[in-house]
Amino acid sequence: MYSVYKVFTERADADTFIEYLKEQNIEAFIVEDDTQMNLIFGEVTQNKKYYLKIKQSDFESVNELLRAESEKSIETLSADYYLFNYTEEALWDILKKPDEWNAFDVSVSKKILEGKGHNISEEILQAYKDERIKALSVQDDYNVSWLVIGYILTIFLGIVGIFWGLNYLNADINLPDGKKIKRYNNAARLHGRILLVLGIIITLRQLYKVYMTTQ
Repeated sequence: MYSVYKVFTERADADTFIEYLKEQNIEAFIVEDDTQMNLIFGEVTQNKKYYLKIKQSDFESVNELLRAESEKSIETLSADYYLFNYTEEALWDILKKPDEWNAFDVSVSKKILEGKGHNISEEILQAYKDERIKALSVQDDYNVSWLVIGYILTIFLGIVGIFWGLNYLNADINLPDGKKIKRYNNAARLHGRILLVLGIIITLRQLYKVYMTTQ
């Protein structure tokens, strides 16, 4: 099973990374997303993104490869590198949320903290990873105000309910370890099913009315 490992905004960066993985015999491919649309809230953005996918079983192997590469680069690191200006609290935060940073900066943060006398074992880093995954695995509940608006809009414009419902049902969370879970909890997905069915019924009725007026 393939999962998103990294998201790029530049195709050249994605191509460079995928070539590196191929050299390490890691299977990977890029999924290009031209348009990010949120039909529920009427927003359309044109920020092209490139999703690099690898096998879920390769996540830890790739993490280790990047970690090893980072360790080599640290030896030639300039003394004015921006992380040297970070507080210890900020550096610890990088270690606690490695998914928000690149592997190099995580390694640099660890090196700086160790240079200040902190003992950072693999057990500590693993505990941070586990805690981070636990925090990211918390599913969202529905927002009552938005849900009421969704039902009202669905009654007048059935297609809104279809997209709103599909959003509740299909939205996912990609975890740092490659696993994927549903973004919304069971209660929210139940409303998603109701909105979807209601949206389909009302849309069909609206289309039927339009059809009859043209006859």
